[in-house]
Amino acid sequence: MPTLIPHALIIDDDAISSDILAQLLRYIGIQADIAPDGETAIGMLTQQTYQFAVVDLLLPKMDGWELLKKLRENPAHADMPVFSLTAYYDSVLALKAQRAGFAACYPKPANPSIVQDMQAIVNNSNRPPDSLWQWQHHFIY
Repeated sequence: MPTLIPHALIIDDDAISSDILAQLLRYIGIQADIAPDGETAIGMLTQQTYQFAVVDLLLPKMDGWELLKKLRENPAHADMPVFSLTAYYDSVLALKAQRAGFAACYPKPANPSIVQDMQAIVNNSNRPPDSLWQWQHHFIY
């Protein structure tokens, strides 16, 4: 039986940012497709099965928040891990993203530690012990 190669959908209108993330994912063996906006992503999701999605929060036509809502309303994608990636990252935004239903929120540009953290979440394995992206590390109580 052939081994299933994980497949990710990157939704980002910044071509450089999406290309960097796609290359990082491919380096660890994850196929990556890119959609420049939410409407295109929804169409791609009807044609291909993805194990997870990475969404820029500030997208044209439909922002990342609305795209997440539409994905959660569709039973086919309701449980798919969706990560947010944003140039405007801060701890308040990360908490808002968590509460909205994103699996994690990361700052742009993507880097190997972010991709490693995504992979751990998707694989339901332990996140790296030195991960900077655990929710509790972002907040002062």
